[in-house]
Amino acid sequence: MMGAQQSSRRVTIDNEEPNNVIKLSEKVVERLKGSIVKEDVSPARTSVKQPAPVFVDQNSYEKTQRPSDNEIRAQYEEVIKQNNQYWENKVKSLMENHFKIDDIYDSEYKKALKDVEENFPRSPIKNPTVPCQDKKQVVLECYQKNKGQPLLCAREVQDFSNCMCNTRVKLQADGKLT
Repeated sequence: MMGAQQSSRRVTIDNEEPNNVIKLSEKVVERLKGSIVKEDVSPARTSVKQPAPVFVDQNSYEKTQRPSDNEIRAQYEEVIKQNNQYWENKVKSLMENHFKIDDIYDSEYKKALKDVEENFPRSPIKNPTVPCQDKKQVVLECYQKNKGQPLLCAREVQDFSNCMCNTRVKLQADGKLT
């Protein structure tokens, strides 16, 4: 299985040109770029083409091979800046949509509240006095007299509760309480 593995070769070129230019063929340039092109070799073609030489300046070739650290940093900073701008716009858009939805909910709430107030008006209490005040006072006095023993005031609490129930029933019967 010869040829299955690629081996790397090191070639040393003595440059006799005064302006640091090395002459390379197109195949060598393609190999250096990493795109090895396999030619279609058929038995009918026996003539070999001699490719035209390509002139490559060593300094420009080295510069195009790998960008500098500053260039890479600048590219990353640009990508980060674009990413930040994208997310700022996204958050701004979401907040605007949120405020629009909030305004819609607010107006719908106010509309429903107005509808309820119009359809179910509050009737003022016709008898503004608080009922069963005397029974309430008796319960409070019993609690103060029997501190720590609230069950001793059960009869007074029951009287107060009965008074409140009777008052509510009477107000409902009179139409003063709905």
